[in-house]
Amino acid sequence: MFNKDSEIEINDSIVWLNNGILYAFSKNDEMNLMKLKNKLEKCKIMGSFKVSVINNKLLKTVSLGINNSIDARNQKAFVQQYYQPCGGIRQSVNGDRKYVHELYTIQYTDPLGYSTTELYLRIKLEYKGSKYWKPAGENRTININVSGIALYSQGATNISSPYSVVKNYTCSGDRDELLCYQAVNGSGASWQVSMSGTIYQIVNGDVTTNGWYNSGTLW
Repeated sequence: MFNKDSEIEINDSIVWLNNGILYAFSKNDEMNLMKLKNKLEKCKIMGSFKVSVINNKLLKTVSLGINNSIDARNQKAFVQQYYQPCGGIRQSVNGDRKYVHELYTIQYTDPLGYSTTELYLRIKLEYKGSKYWKPAGENRTININVSGIALYSQGATNISSPYSVVKNYTCSGDRDELLCYQAVNGSGASWQVSMSGTIYQIVNGDVTTNGWYNSGTLW
């Protein structure tokens, strides 16, 4: 922590914060700090930073109900070229596929009547049927490194739940990752969710250009 003079000791140095710039002095010069501070052009700069205010209204979020609510805005279609089953032989494949990353909610009620809503991140793969996109079963590499905040609201109740998911799969089908859950008391509840980070998918054995790095502010 900085003292009242915006100074902090780090090993054999005294670091001084001045207008967002960090200057370093030897502890042997402690008695002459005031003189040295008046000659900034001769001081050693070790870093700088900027503090800015974030307007929460500008943060990207998605609104979800507490049960059977889905947002699947993160999608990428591609033409698959090859597939290699886990432990199998690589083979040529030609077909329309689509990566889909979605948030969804489920509500459970136990025999005693207590309800819980759960928020999930689903990583999945689909293929183009004759009319509709359908679940695809190819094994693939999936890497997840995301974090964010889920705000549960119900009346005057607002509960903020930070979450983080870091998972790596080398031979996997679709993944459903639980982000957080909350007890439900009555009606009128909802989720506000924000997420950033990276989700990567590639079908086993396919060309590298068919992999997808879905990164940045996802929701």
